[in-house]
Amino acid sequence: MIDCEHLPCSTSKREIDPSLSSIFKRRFIVTESNVKSIQHTYTLHGHEGCVNSIKWNDSGTLLASGSDDQHLIIWHQNGQLLRRLQTLHSNNIFSVLFVPHAHDHLLLSAAGDSLILLHELDQMSSNDLCHIQKWECKGRVKKMAICKEEPRIFWAVSEDGVLKQCDLRDNKTTDFDFSEEYGSLKSLAINESSSEMLAIGLSSALVPIYDKRNMKEPIMKLLPAHLSVNEEGHFLSTNLEFNKSGNELLVNIGSDNIYIFDVKKNNHASPDIFSTIKSFMSDEKNFPFENTTLEGLSSIKNTNNFTEQFFNQTNKFADEKEFSQAIDNCSEILNFYLLKNGLSKQIFTLSSTNKIISDRISSHILNNSNLIIQCLLTRGRCFMERSWKGDLIDAIKDYLSVLRINPKCKMAHQNLIKNLYALNQFNLAKECLSFYQKLHPEDTSAEHIIGKISEEEDESLNWTSNVFRNYTDRFTGHLNINTDIKEASWFGGDDQYIVAGSDCGSIFIGKDKLKKLLKF
Repeated sequence: MIDCEHLPCSTSKREIDPSLSSIFKRRFIVTESNVKSIQHTYTLHGHEGCVNSIKWNDSGTLLASGSDDQHLIIWHQNGQLLRRLQTLHSNNIFSVLFVPHAHDHLLLSAAGDSLILLHELDQMSSNDLCHIQKWECKGRVKKMAICKEEPRIFWAVSEDGVLKQCDLRDNKTTDFDFSEEYGSLKSLAINESSSEMLAIGLSSALVPIYDKRNMKEPIMKLLPAHLSVNEEGHFLSTNLEFNKSGNELLVNIGSDNIYIFDVKKNNHASPDIFSTIKSFMSDEKNFPFENTTLEGLSSIKNTNNFTEQFFNQTNKFADEKEFSQAIDNCSEILNFYLLKNGLSKQIFTLSSTNKIISDRISSHILNNSNLIIQCLLTRGRCFMERSWKGDLIDAIKDYLSVLRINPKCKMAHQNLIKNLYALNQFNLAKECLSFYQKLHPEDTSAEHIIGKISEEEDESLNWTSNVFRNYTDRFTGHLNINTDIKEASWFGGDDQYIVAGSDCGSIFIGKDKLKKLLKF
């Protein structure tokens, strides 16, 4: 149900001013209740092979699809098959695109036969094999991208390591050969809000972003901190997509997870977790206060019976190694205790300032500190024991959140150090160990937390914030192993959701910033 008091404007104003109507649509067309009520509507029959690519036109009235059967199909939004077009492709079609500002008459297709074809739909009958332009590559063409600001120039990547810029007006092309630097290219995306930004997906987890005006060096490199840039072939960036605001990039990594990266320029991006840890240790305010008594394992007080029962159930899940369920339960408890009081989640997110929590949040946390600390410690332990890719990063975030509340919590500090060591962050692990020894000089066995770190290990650092940007959010639950073209997209007027397919045949929808995927 829509809360009319919070509508952006009256109906009459929305009818007069298109911009106000757009605000209304973004805010209320895709809501949580609508998402939860999504049901299967149509099954589209027409292709005789695997469907590799689908793309809507700008108005959302037509859907184009390309398949292993080398055919293109144009569908109406009501599911009706309008046209089934045979092409000159001799291999699987991997990418299709409507050309912007062409009245839905022009359609691009790219395939495993190393060809890119431009079709004029008004001139094609169902049996036509014609196309009006053709571009040849030397490897399978996996993805194309085009920007509305430059509707006559499109880009394509192929497995021979070449990024190709093509001009529809004169058929000229410009090739950028990245084969020696990156190997095979798998996907790409152009930022509609900053059209000079172009992201490339590789046969590794690394995602370089370039300024199209200078393709010599990337302006930033995105890489999940738990993955290595050298693991080529193990993790593939199967799909990339910028959000409408242009400040975030959604990355679907094969054999791994879905990630959101902050891509704001000029070093205004959110700080990564490792930089935040350094900032935390350098702030004298975070050293222990005299009346610190919390260790994080105290009994739960000042909670209602439902919460206590819920948390006891969470502990049972953890003990029975049902780690995902325990993690979800802890997240629900933490969200409940903050959101029911109208508080932000700032305590559980990264902050670029040393003043991490406001007085209001601080007061609430101290009143419920035992519960919150225990939830964070339990969730962190479950992340560590579940040990999915990326779980150690989330465990580190939870342990840092505990230390923000109580810097003397030994368990949080020790596990933070262990996880940094496991991620090859040896220098930072040593800094945290020194910080721990200052807080706990009585602990003479502190160095045994991670053992002795040699100089050789220092040189094997895989990830550093001086070179790479880490993700801000990740989504788990789907499976992306069987193909190298599986997509993930933003969903909702404000891109508040993401949607992704899975090898299990299900669709997963996730709420931005909540990291939870709902299965459909």
